[in-house]
Amino acid sequence: MPYRLAITIAGAVSLGSFEAGVLYEVLDALGQHNQASPPDARIYIDVLTGASAGGMTAAIAAHRVLYLAGELAQPYDNVFYNAWVASVDIKGLLPLQPSESANQSVLSSNFVRSLAQRFLLGRYSETPAPPAISHPALNPAGLIRLGLALSNLNGVDFERPLLSGGTFNYTEFADQVTFALGKGSDTAQAWTPVMSAAVACGAFPFAFRPGDVSRDRKDYDSPFLAPWPASPRKFTYTDGGVFQNQPIGLAKNLVDFIDQHQNSDTRSYLFVSPQAVDPKVSGITEATANFRMMSGALLNAVYNQAGFRDWIEAESVNDAVQLLNRRASELLALFRTGAMQELAIQSVTSLLLSQFQLGTEAIQSARSQLRTQFAAEYADLSGSKGAALADLWIDTVLLFELAADLHEKDEMYIYSVTAERKDLAGAGFSSFLGFLDRGFRDHDYDLGRQKAQSFLETVNQVSGGKLPKLIYTPKPIRSIQPTPPDGFSPKMIPEQNRKELANALSKAADNMLAQDGVSWVIRRGIETFYLNGKIKELLEL
Repeated sequence: MPYRLAITIAGAVSLGSFEAGVLYEVLDALGQHNQASPPDARIYIDVLTGASAGGMTAAIAAHRVLYLAGELAQPYDNVFYNAWVASVDIKGLLPLQPSESANQSVLSSNFVRSLAQRFLLGRYSETPAPPAISHPALNPAGLIRLGLALSNLNGVDFERPLLSGGTFNYTEFADQVTFALGKGSDTAQAWTPVMSAAVACGAFPFAFRPGDVSRDRKDYDSPFLAPWPASPRKFTYTDGGVFQNQPIGLAKNLVDFIDQHQNSDTRSYLFVSPQAVDPKVSGITEATANFRMMSGALLNAVYNQAGFRDWIEAESVNDAVQLLNRRASELLALFRTGAMQELAIQSVTSLLLSQFQLGTEAIQSARSQLRTQFAAEYADLSGSKGAALADLWIDTVLLFELAADLHEKDEMYIYSVTAERKDLAGAGFSSFLGFLDRGFRDHDYDLGRQKAQSFLETVNQVSGGKLPKLIYTPKPIRSIQPTPPDGFSPKMIPEQNRKELANALSKAADNMLAQDGVSWVIRRGIETFYLNGKIKELLEL
């Protein structure tokens, strides 16, 4: 059976260039490997998810894998490089276009949208579109499920009934949008909503203006959804990374829809991120917790807790599944030695299973899943002790699984390609620094390729055999500048670029204060003695 891969791409701002290098290398390797391997040894992509910059990259990757594999051939002339290194530059981002308001964003959202149109809709400027050429990594079904994490500024309302009467009402702001894309989706009509969602997904707060996306009520599969005034309905979205910067859970949901919890041993997840976590530890203490330090510590805590919640959930489930597997093995030993007698536990197991009220069909399906999961152990016990006792062991394991709320939860084999923050040229200034200099973006793109090549060359060992040894020849990487002793500095970027950004940020700060009703005199004081000085300090001006 071939291997299946779901890829999650984290939010990254200008470090999307690092992720671009990783994605190029992964797809190049899978393309070479699948062309040289028999069907059962191939690795196919069927799920892509992303947040913020990673959402745009995921959308571009899905589009090229489905229709334009030829644009992924050359390491320095491919869609990822052209989008994240050659195109996204401060010269295009900084000047707001005539239709844009300086009261809404520092950088040009129209410029970003024009790039999204170029890379996601450009194919449809011809009528009809050229013949599609799919990538060798495209799964045999020819379908990719794409998931984008978004932050819903309006919020989606839910109502849950209370036993005492009435309802408990709450609002969810973490949101997501999913698409099933294939041969029949190769139209501008199908990809325009994807483009709009991808742009909104990457609308970093204040840097870019939020984006409207039309949603249908059926997009929210919950019986507790509060009534809508009408459907479809427009919601306004900002950067998905605010609440869900690493949407591995979204990838798992899409995988479950495809796999139906079968053959989990051939399913892997690849997580791509410039850095797994910022290693800085807050130095706050009771004695130092003044207003300024407290606000910074709270912001860091809330952002990191939200950003890593999918990781935390995935690892919690993995720990529980591994514990269940150990208990299943311990039970198996008891059945083998005769310590567990069939008559002693059969009636108890049957009675307890009936309490879960799953129904005959669901119980049979669950038993079938466990027989597949523990195929070798089941066959061994059945051969030595008989099928009846082996079936009873399966029922006992199922009882444990249901009691632990692990039914239809699978262990996730998650692999990652990341880098240390100090080695990323564009990591400074909240990861916006790469936008100021193409040399920084080139560096991070090549670093992404290098990290991906290191992972791919050892993936068979790293995965413990759950992924095959890849048959591919990595293409050469340009010489990568070593990390300077004091790290990459803004001073390495042309001063004019830094000055232009500083001026734009100063104007944006003035606009924010003016919108809050702060008088001109007070604004000048705040900006002169604090804000401008802080901006110049960070940009080393």
